Amino acid sequence: MSFSSLPVNTYGLDYSPITKSINENVYTSGYHFIGFMHKFISYPSTMQTFEFAKTATANRGPIEGRSSDGLMVNFGA
Repeated sequence: MSFSSLPVNTYGLDYSPITKSINENVYTSGYHFIGFMHKFISYPSTMQTFEFAKTATANRGPIEGRSSDGLMVNFGA
């Protein structure tokens, strides 16, 4: 049996070094049974929002780019 814990405000993915795979379940803070030799890949549960628009409150102006087949793509409001 293998138990592992995640700190507060942290999410975790269950990684198995034996099969080199990640379980699709996302774990939140606390103690969890994850299996023999399994480890958590942890990351913070904070969220950041960036606005790409032509407004004064935006973090950045619209972003222009191209898709893999050469079509123009605009990211912005």
